Amino acid sequence: GQAALVWTALGGIDGATFSGKTVESFATRFIASPPSIQNKYVFACEERTRPRLRDCGETLAGVVLDRGFETDARTHGASVAWDPSKPGSLQYQRSTGSEGAVEIAVVQRRVEVPSEKGWGGSE
Repeated sequence: GQAALVWTALGGIDGATFSGKTVESFATRFIASPPSIQNKYVFACEERTRPRLRDCGETLAGVVLDRGFETDARTHGASVAWDPSKPGSLQYQRSTGSEGAVEIAVVQRRVEVPSEKGWGGSE
């Protein structure tokens, strides 16, 4: 169905992984945000947790997921084009498995600012 198609477009290779018969494992990394992305924030925390958190109240810089690196790791050597200053677009050409080029475009992005309760977002 649609979920399997999207999973494959995002770099999934083996159908057994999508069906739950195996576990997908791949490397990922975070990189400094490009200057065009506002990434400074004050790490907020409650008074009761302040002694345990060394960065409480400090101004910190956020990072972004290196989508090119992750896609390369998931697809096992695809030719990947991704620019951190334009994070909403990624293209790749698989070197093995499925044929054809894939282009992924983010059309909506929501980010939750990091806090002691965690962080997240959706695309």
